[in-house]
Amino acid sequence: MRVLLDEQPCDIEAASISEAIRGAAALAQQRGRLIIEVTVDGERWDEAQLSSESLCAGTAGEVHCTTADRKALVLRTLSDASEVLAHADDLQREAAELIQTDQAAQAKERIAEAVNIWLTVLEAVARSAEALEMDLEAGLGESGEPLPRIIERLKERLQTLRDAVQSDDPASISDTLLYELPTVVGEWRELLSDMQQYIERETT
Repeated sequence: MRVLLDEQPCDIEAASISEAIRGAAALAQQRGRLIIEVTVDGERWDEAQLSSESLCAGTAGEVHCTTADRKALVLRTLSDASEVLAHADDLQREAAELIQTDQAAQAKERIAEAVNIWLTVLEAVARSAEALEMDLEAGLGESGEPLPRIIERLKERLQTLRDAVQSDDPASISDTLLYELPTVVGEWRELLSDMQQYIERETT
């Protein structure tokens, strides 16, 4: 099986597609890069294919892995996360206004979109920290608060919102959207900025 890493042939012995990808990923990591795209016999694989044990256990004529600079990729990911949080903030405020005008169904749609954004941001932060082997217990920024504690506090706020939605409590929903989550958005955008500054300063 021929294995390419950024168009260059690799000396990797692989009995399966998964072994080829793991070997290429190890080489990429040594070079400070991350695999962002996998092409198998000319077909770009999506997440479903890459997660399929049966497909990855098979073989191919050629596996081509494309990489990106790890640090630059993480910085872009965190910047994008900060931008989508601004959209989540807008959705939450819209939902509060809809609740106050008795448009619960539309409000719940906005809330669902905002929660999905929060989950995406959480995943982006976790993956970024993992990619750069950051110490999650080490505090960032002026507060010096460990990241796991900040994440847990956010999860508690989101659970409070979900409970209020499930119990159909308009007052609690509105209070959470208007008085709690805007502050959380600000805290998280600051956290993402602190992470970017840390990465630019401390990582190579």
